[in-house]
Amino acid sequence: MPSFCMRVKISCICAMNFQRRFCWLTAAVTPCCPAARLFRLIPAAESNWPRRPENEAAMSAVIRWFITHRVAANLVMLCILVLGLLAVPRLQQELIPNVELDRISIQVLYPGASVSTTEQSLCTPLENAIHNIAGGEELISWSYPGLCSLTLDIAEGYDANALLAEIRSRLADPALLPAQAEAPDIQILQVRNRALRIIVSGDESYANLLSSAQNLRRELLALPAVSTAEIQDREKPEIRIQFSLADLYRYPLQLQQINRQLIQQAAPAAGGLLETGDGDILIGNDRDFRSASDYEHLLIASDGAGNRLRLADVASIQDTRTDATALALLNGKPALALDIYRSGNDDITAISEAVNTYLQQHPASANISYYVWQDEAVNFSERLNLLLDNALSGLLLLFIVLLLFLNARLSFWVSMGILVSFVGTLFVLPLTSTSVNFISLFAFILVLGIVVDDAVVVGEAVFARQELGEHGTQAALSGTLDVYKPVLFSVITTLVAFMPLLFLPGPEGMLIKAVPIVVITTLLFSLFESLCILPAHLSHTPANATKPHRLQQYFSRFLQQVVGHYYLPLLRRIVHNPYPVIATFTAAFILTLLLISQGWIKSALFSEIEGNVVTAKVTFPQGSPREATQKALQQLAVAARKVETSAGYAEGEMIRRIYQVVAPNTLPSNQKVYARADHTGLIMLELPAANSRAFSGQDMIRWWRAESGAITGVDNVEYSATVNPSKADIQIEFSGSDQQALNTAAQRLSDYLQRFSGIYSLQRQPDNNAQQLDIRLTDEAISAGINRGPVLQQVNQAFYGTTIQRFYDNDDEVEVRTSLNAEERASAWYLDNLPVETAPGQMVALKYIATHSQQAVNPYIRHFMREPVVMVSAYVDPSQNNAERIKKTLQQGAVQNLLHDLPGVRWDVGGYQRAVQFFLDLLAQYYLLAIIVMYLLMAVLFASYAQPLLVLFAIPFGLLGAVVGHLILGLDLTLWSYVGMVAVSGVVVNDNLVLLDRLNQLKAQKLPIAEALLQACSSRFRPILLTSLTTFAGVLPLLSETSIQAKLLIPMAASLGFGVLFATIISLLLVPALCAVFKQPNAKEAATAAQAG
Repeated sequence: MPSFCMRVKISCICAMNFQRRFCWLTAAVTPCCPAARLFRLIPAAESNWPRRPENEAAMSAVIRWFITHRVAANLVMLCILVLGLLAVPRLQQELIPNVELDRISIQVLYPGASVSTTEQSLCTPLENAIHNIAGGEELISWSYPGLCSLTLDIAEGYDANALLAEIRSRLADPALLPAQAEAPDIQILQVRNRALRIIVSGDESYANLLSSAQNLRRELLALPAVSTAEIQDREKPEIRIQFSLADLYRYPLQLQQINRQLIQQAAPAAGGLLETGDGDILIGNDRDFRSASDYEHLLIASDGAGNRLRLADVASIQDTRTDATALALLNGKPALALDIYRSGNDDITAISEAVNTYLQQHPASANISYYVWQDEAVNFSERLNLLLDNALSGLLLLFIVLLLFLNARLSFWVSMGILVSFVGTLFVLPLTSTSVNFISLFAFILVLGIVVDDAVVVGEAVFARQELGEHGTQAALSGTLDVYKPVLFSVITTLVAFMPLLFLPGPEGMLIKAVPIVVITTLLFSLFESLCILPAHLSHTPANATKPHRLQQYFSRFLQQVVGHYYLPLLRRIVHNPYPVIATFTAAFILTLLLISQGWIKSALFSEIEGNVVTAKVTFPQGSPREATQKALQQLAVAARKVETSAGYAEGEMIRRIYQVVAPNTLPSNQKVYARADHTGLIMLELPAANSRAFSGQDMIRWWRAESGAITGVDNVEYSATVNPSKADIQIEFSGSDQQALNTAAQRLSDYLQRFSGIYSLQRQPDNNAQQLDIRLTDEAISAGINRGPVLQQVNQAFYGTTIQRFYDNDDEVEVRTSLNAEERASAWYLDNLPVETAPGQMVALKYIATHSQQAVNPYIRHFMREPVVMVSAYVDPSQNNAERIKKTLQQGAVQNLLHDLPGVRWDVGGYQRAVQFFLDLLAQYYLLAIIVMYLLMAVLFASYAQPLLVLFAIPFGLLGAVVGHLILGLDLTLWSYVGMVAVSGVVVNDNLVLLDRLNQLKAQKLPIAEALLQACSSRFRPILLTSLTTFAGVLPLLSETSIQAKLLIPMAASLGFGVLFATIISLLLVPALCAVFKQPNAKEAATAAQAG
């Protein structure tokens, strides 16, 4: 009896050679147990160990050297740990990685020009000049009143500075733009990551608030940790010189004449040099015109009697740096915002610590307070702690799973390999300019369950040799060489699966690049540790160390019963009749595709993650007065407090603070803002942390919207409770050369969408909601020789204004502007009575030489690739309708039917939706290339054209588990979901790669295909299960997280966790069924495959 058990034991070990996990625990079983009957299927194989060819001599020499030089192996391991730990202080810490936009901005001012004039005179010539630059991709332009703004995306592989120089060269032609247009402002755009925002507020004048903010900014910039700080939500720094029409008639004066006088007296000029015998003397005038008082005494006019007219006599002079109304309020008090940005290698935690320490040591003066509104270091710390806790929990669960399958010594060394691999990766991160951020930290969790595989495979093989009677160095060397090739190829295929993520373009690609860098580096260190360091440790294993512990014995018996009573009988039926299994998986895969296509699973680049701030953005028609926006924001603020009171909270408990601002600067880049959008406003409600309140952000929005009611005159109110602003569910773009036809098409689609239930925030961008006065000279004026150009120029000077000087005050560019006063610029009566010079010395009111008519126009015109574009967007309430079904209806003919009489109009999915589709299509193309490379690698390993197809055919079914996991958890498919699917495909390939390797060995022994499948699958049951359990254990803590910080990356964890569980079923059921369908290879092919293995 003992000899039989020993033979069972040895047969099991030999059958598991080249595999990843141990089966030697079966030595304890008796011949009558189910496991013993199972393992009788596996013939003794003591004499069947494959002989290594001569070309393995080099690998053998490397492995032998490390095994025989254990001190060297330990020193290498120690060096990896020390270098990794030394690199930790050099690691940059940030919430999200710095990304480059690869985009160039061009902005040109044409003061007073209408939208159509801006389009025709600025944007169109600029587009024609740069559209064919090599390296340029998407060209987009916006024509605003008096401003043309263009962006040109840079293609992958092109130098941004070279394109910048080429653009400047092409735009240097002075005849390209009108003489009245200013010089183009050309710059490379960069994303600015805000580290924190400080709100300076109090019951003080605007001048005191601004002075306090400027002093705070100056002192913070003196700190070593702070490099960039800007004051936001403030009035544009200007000196406004404004006249009344009555004074212009009284004296009489003409604005053009006044402007010339001011420029002559206030413009800086160099006097030269007086060379005297005693030395050189500079000639000049040091009087600077930098404040309102400096301009008051400038001479405007005089007469022969000695009467002099000064500027203060006929104009009001306002300096907005000291005399203005605050644009922002914090809890009803005037406020300004000071934004601290992180640039270059700045450390977000160092910035936060330095700023908060300074604020504690230097409190604000009386009646003024400093409040840190958004500190990203706090978010970083919370996410760091979250990921570290989950990583430690995952590692603990993984170690427990290993103990169920392996002995304590081997489990320890496998876990030690994880530590070495992770610390080694920390050393490489600074070399690849990769920071410690939310993305890279999660990549460590992602690879946690994958990195153990190769170490377990090598450890199993070494112990298998020891069980056969080999000891020490020989057992370590032989065992490692037995499995190094499957281990090497399994790691390489996983690396290939992640390689495409390194080459994804755009900001999204740069954001995700940390994942493949961490995964690839960790797997390479793990491969080295498994083949060189681990065998050295195992070569000195005591003889009694292979004895299984009691928990391991119990679990082994349980697993043997599962295999013997349930799995093997099912597998026999599948092998003899494989088609029902294949049909079932195929049907499930088709059903999954249908669920995605019908909108049951929504696709987006990133998940919508609820934050602690609820916002409402109001938009009025272009040109609406600032007072209308302020009134709307106040209405929303009052409504928010009423919601708080109605819910039974005291003020400040439900809504901690309310911050509201007119014309917010929401640009994420360094693009300069030339025109303030007074028709827009933003209000933000700061809520308690999500885990400390009994309501969600969406609840707050619902109550807030109901309490606010209708806002008079508003175009749109957009609410949001997510960290990343939500995007419209439907975005359709119309393009063509006829702007009127585009407007017609957009109006028809808007009317059509209103038929669907659940549609809200329906917008047409741009729409005809801006008003414009068209001025035309009368026939009599034209006959009198009056020129249209000078007349409109004088109107422009009065109602738009003229910049007579610019100067810098610290970092602020201050403009000095002249115009009519604000009250008169708001009335058409003053336009009619504006004095216009028709000839030298002849003045006449505008109404006598011109007429004007009012019409609705687009507030701006957008071009995409030099063609006008109009977009219709809308949100869909998921409780009332399905966005994907509506989009399918639109794409399947509804939109085209609306264009039956508009032949020049084309349509396409636009905006964010187009970006998502482009990114996913590109990811699919790169992944297809990776699949081809994986096929070539497996074809080399198996020496077969057909067998790699079996593995690749199983990959789509592995992704099925990831989709099912999203359905169960109610998640959207995001970019991180697809990253998890890439990892799943690697697990599927690795499991089935070693399974087929074992199958080829059995075929080489002339076994029938059915028997070979039974033996191969039974011997692979434990390692496949262990692979799945270790990977799932690594991400299980994150899957169970309920915090807001974890929701961004839960889709990736769901893809990997549920995907590997489903991969277990694929490897144990679907792949054997596929193998049973394929024709058994001939003896020569089988022998070649075994030799390659």
